This record gives sequence, structure tokens and C-alpha cells, in this order.
Amino acid sequence: MAALAAVHARTGYPSNWPADPAAWLSPTGTIHAWIAVADARVIGHALIRDLAGSTELARLFVVPEAHGQGIAGDLLSMAYAWADAHSVDLSLEVNTDLAAAIRRYEKDGWEQLDETVANWTGPRDETVTLRRYTRTAAGHRR
Repeated sequence: MAALAAVHARTGYPSNWPADPAAWLSPTGTIHAWIAVADARVIGHALIRDLAGSTELARLFVVPEAHGQGIAGDLLSMAYAWADAHSVDLSLEVNTDLAAAIRRYEKDGWEQLDETVANWTGPRDETVTLRRYTRTAAGHRR
């Protein structure tokens, strides 16, 4: 939870601090998760879950002091390898305020499906816009 708190303080992810951070880190429907560890402390986390029949990359973060070290790429590579090995297409939603995350997903070939207004508001009661993306598993390529 310390890693999540550091990320939230620096980047604003997640947009709203969860009432139960431990539950947020391992939500209902979790299929698989990975953590990155350095010096016996968690520095990154990625999670795939089943969300209403869709397989979603639901969590991805790296502590600010580990940015630029390839940790996010390593976590994504593990998630992609898992999805490809299981022939599972992935989806995700990302807040349009998170430009670095959007650049990363688009660089990795995620296809934007749409942009919608979230059914929740940000920490200052502002409207939040989300982009939905999909990544087709290897073997399912069009």
C-alpha cells in the first residue's frame, strides 16, 4: 500500500484514493497479478481481472523513484505474455489526464475503442473522461 500511496501522491493514480486500498489492490475477479520488488520493497504492480466477461488490465503502476527503469515495460510484458499464452484479449480504461500512460499503451499497439465520461467524479468532484482500449492476443490477430 505504501507504493500505491507514493504513486497517488505524485501522479494522482488512482484518481480517487480507495476507501480500502488493500481491496483495491486485489479486487474481486482478479485472475493474475505481478509485483516488481527492489530492496525488499514493492516498486510496481500489474493486475488482470475478469470484469463482466471481459479480461481487463485493471492495475498498473510504478513508484515515482523507479520511473524510467523499464519496470512498467517489464510488468506489461508479463501481462502480455500471460494473455497471449491464454489466448485472451485484454481491455483497459485510462483517465485522459494520464498522458504518459496513454502514450505507453498506444506505443504498445493498444487500439482505442472509444472515449466516455466516467460514472464517477474526480477528487474535486470534476468530470472524468476515460479512454477504453483493447489489445488482441497473439493468435487472435486480425
